[in-house]
Amino acid sequence: MLESLNLGMNKTVEKLRTFFKITNAAFDFMQAIQSATNTPIFANKMHQLHKLALIEIEKDAPNLAFIDALLAEMEGLAEINNTLKPRFPSGEIPVGE
Repeated sequence: MLESLNLGMNKTVEKLRTFFKITNAAFDFMQAIQSATNTPIFANKMHQLHKLALIEIEKDAPNLAFIDALLAEMEGLAEINNTLKPRFPSGEIPVGE
């Protein structure tokens, strides 16, 4: 039973490692494009959270409670970012409001 639990946890950690490697690569790629096009690169809190999560998850014994807290903060930040965008009806652009 314990071995089964450890195997499941190892798979979860491996999935998280893969996820955070990919997301960090995507953030790095975005910044490379910004740099190549002379677009200013601003500090990005979401990128910093993903970097912290990758550093933690790559440890031999990662603190999953810390990863969970980082994921919760990422989720909250994503919700804030989505609510700040205007929600226009599909296919319509408001004029002169």
